[in-house]
Amino acid sequence: MKNFYVCKKVKPGFVTGKVWRLTAALLLFLSLSGTAFAQVAQTWTGAENTRFTNENNWDPAGSPVGNNLTIPLKTDSTQAPFQLLVSGTDNISVNWLEVAYATDNQYQPTVTIELDEDTAVFNVVTGSASNCDYQFTGTIVKKGHYTSLKSNVARLDEVNSWLRVEGGIAEFRNLLMGNSNSPSRGGKIYVSGGELIVRDGFGRMWTGRAGGQVEITKTGKVTVRTNFTPPTENWINGGEDYLIKRTYDAVFNVTTFTALHKDSVFDVLNAETQVLVFGEATDTLRLMESGILSSPTLVLTWKYRKEGELAFKSFTGPGADAKAFAPVFSEPGTYFVICEGVDGAKVVQTSQVMFLVASDAITLSPKIDMQYVRIGETGVEITAIPAGGTWKYSRIQGGPYMALDSTVTGGVENKLSPVFKGPAGNYYLVYETEIGGKIHRSYEMLYIIEAANSAGKTLTWTGRFSNDANFPANWTPVANPYNNTLNVNAFDSASVLPYPVFAKPGNFAISSFTFAPNSRVTFDGPDTISTTGSNRYVQGTVDLIKGVMTARPTENNQYFRIERPEAVFTLHGTSKLWVYNLLMGSHSSPTAGTGGHLHIKDNATVICSNIDRFCTVDSTYSRVYLYDNGQIHIAGDVRSAQQARIEMGKYLCPVEDWEPFMFFDGEYTILKARNTKSFSIADAKNAYTTANTPLEEAVTLINVEGITAWEWKWSLSPHGPWNSFDPQATNLPAINPSFSESGSYFVIAETSEGVQTSNFKPVTVIELGITPDASQEIGLNVNGDTLNAVVPAQFTVTSVSWYYRLAGSEDYVDTYVTGMQYVPNFGTVGVYEVFYVAEVQDEFSVQYFLISNSVTITAGNVGIRDNRAEFLNIYPNPTTGLFYVDGGHQEYRLEIFDLTGKVLMSRQLTDGGRQTINFNRKGMFIVKVQSGDELKIGRLIVH
Repeated sequence: MKNFYVCKKVKPGFVTGKVWRLTAALLLFLSLSGTAFAQVAQTWTGAENTRFTNENNWDPAGSPVGNNLTIPLKTDSTQAPFQLLVSGTDNISVNWLEVAYATDNQYQPTVTIELDEDTAVFNVVTGSASNCDYQFTGTIVKKGHYTSLKSNVARLDEVNSWLRVEGGIAEFRNLLMGNSNSPSRGGKIYVSGGELIVRDGFGRMWTGRAGGQVEITKTGKVTVRTNFTPPTENWINGGEDYLIKRTYDAVFNVTTFTALHKDSVFDVLNAETQVLVFGEATDTLRLMESGILSSPTLVLTWKYRKEGELAFKSFTGPGADAKAFAPVFSEPGTYFVICEGVDGAKVVQTSQVMFLVASDAITLSPKIDMQYVRIGETGVEITAIPAGGTWKYSRIQGGPYMALDSTVTGGVENKLSPVFKGPAGNYYLVYETEIGGKIHRSYEMLYIIEAANSAGKTLTWTGRFSNDANFPANWTPVANPYNNTLNVNAFDSASVLPYPVFAKPGNFAISSFTFAPNSRVTFDGPDTISTTGSNRYVQGTVDLIKGVMTARPTENNQYFRIERPEAVFTLHGTSKLWVYNLLMGSHSSPTAGTGGHLHIKDNATVICSNIDRFCTVDSTYSRVYLYDNGQIHIAGDVRSAQQARIEMGKYLCPVEDWEPFMFFDGEYTILKARNTKSFSIADAKNAYTTANTPLEEAVTLINVEGITAWEWKWSLSPHGPWNSFDPQATNLPAINPSFSESGSYFVIAETSEGVQTSNFKPVTVIELGITPDASQEIGLNVNGDTLNAVVPAQFTVTSVSWYYRLAGSEDYVDTYVTGMQYVPNFGTVGVYEVFYVAEVQDEFSVQYFLISNSVTITAGNVGIRDNRAEFLNIYPNPTTGLFYVDGGHQEYRLEIFDLTGKVLMSRQLTDGGRQTINFNRKGMFIVKVQSGDELKIGRLIVH
């Protein structure tokens, strides 16, 4: 026996269902159901009774409201004396609820919802269990409103899993009716009373189950909030005794299934209202097969009455006494049709079917039967012929009709561009005119008016009238494509269907889109194209001629998919595509799936935070093509990963003698095309150096034929502005630039005509550090603090060699110490600058010899003293340039240094005592006085 569990979730605070059924209390309850609190995991024991709210029926004991609940599987009835019953008048909310699933179905635990009123709600909020198999079973709804509105969590995966609705309302976001890993497994739903509401429809439907997967009997009803047709005729059925009637309400986009008893039903199977122009054929009406219809003595008669008449008249002619009949009317008007059955003394009649037969003397162009319009939008312009008539509307199908007013405007003479003030709902518009002394009326046009901020719907391209993608009538259902989900299906090779072109300027928004393989879409008008939804599938050909297309580029869970081998997305002109995740393949593994093609031409740009899923199954999959000045910007320094893709042929330049050129500008890794035959720098790879150290390898030029004068320049940005070196570097065949501070620099050459190299040399000035970096004073032959080499993480260290130089000297002295640490120790009095030279390799395995910063080590009887120090007297200090120094009576040497250690003055004073010094440089300096092995150092400030 195997246990499975249910996870049924509701998005916190999300109010749905039939709004007219929800009381104010219910609205408040659902809006508060997402309030955060600490959930407790509890297991049903049924220790005392069946009551859900009895705290002693749970382990641990306590109120189950708002908690995570498990109804465990028991091996026999003695282990489960009480099955759970949810009753009472209060609204109840739990976080999640799982019901164990019994494979043999013998001791299936159940949860019965039997509240006092259908307006009382039992709400399963959200969440999932760690041991959840997303199984849904054992729930019986008898009264009340059960809601479980989280998507894809109510799953009847197994053959014995089931749901029963015997009364009340059971409402779900969707129901998955089968197992994704096995096409031959799935549960069943029984609706014998009340209503099952499924908002987004059924998924994973298993057509092989004997007896179907949904059975409706008695007063049961199933409502699907889409235009839903079961996959097979028997998938939704009425068992042995009932027939199923399907109706679709286009106004509310709702499909309803109800049960009618086989023995007593006598009705029309397809009873929807028919709207047509006089002379057009009607759809054939068909009676439902039933026990009544099977009587050999039953006589059928199809009848009709015209609007305003009370009595029905019989049709005559072929088929007027058959089970199926296509009515024909003698003139325009509104008609009601029934079928009457007479079997002896018994007379039965079907429900009425309405026919709105419009005058054929009026032409409306374009012919649009139904369109969706948001409040504030303008409907498709309609032209009526002949002129001279009046536009009218009604809120009820078939009238009565009234002249346009402030509620509906936009009718001028025989032109109609309707604008609806509201409220939302369905409006029926007609055109009436007098012809030959008689009033003629056009067919009804249904306008479904939605709130200005209503959620988008899914539109499919038809191209019925033109290639204008902004024209609502080129989509089905007819609606403004703005802020809707758009589907463009494959074009047949023999089709003359025009492909959609968005040419209207301004700002345009799409919720989501799927452009199928062998389809084509062009954007050549909007300034911005915002895709506000989450699904963006480029599977055909898309041309972005102008404008900026965005896909919520600051959100890391948003994807833009170019994943099919037929997918070709091309940017032209100055267009831009700005996304977060750009997926170039259909699978996360590079050795699986397929991949598409991205072309970036002219001055177009693609900006993304991540580009991924480059498929390697086929060398032609997952490719980015760079032309002209087209560029792709990828957030961060990802040159290493993109270089590997360049070498794999995933970035390429189709034009001969052009190649991908990549650099990092401090924020983005940028790839663009470069002409290899143009005036350019020979090696444009990034190079490293340290401050005030010339670049080890010279920067050189190629393709200089005919160029006689140029200047080397630098910038802090690859985009300029470009600065001259100091001194200017002109007409030099090569340059070893150096920079005084750490940072990123870019070097180009510019001709006397202003032509710049087609690329540049990135130079990164880094800092090789030493810790501790503070100066040290140590005695002779005494170890100082250990010095540690600090090398940036992007480098692989090959070797480190330590050196020093005496302050003021330009000569390096090798310590012959190697490795990442050095312990300073000197046997001679002096001030030493200690540094190291590191041999490293960067992320591209390029080798460098780089010089580190230095640390000052003062060895011997040395210290920095002020002008009152013993054995050194400098006055006045500060001075204007003339000062006196007194080093005692013995002979001594005087040296003055700048703060970089450069010797500015050096004198040997043999007489000792006070000496007059004339020093005319301004600033702060170091004065060093040494006599034998005694050394003193002081500061000197000259104004």
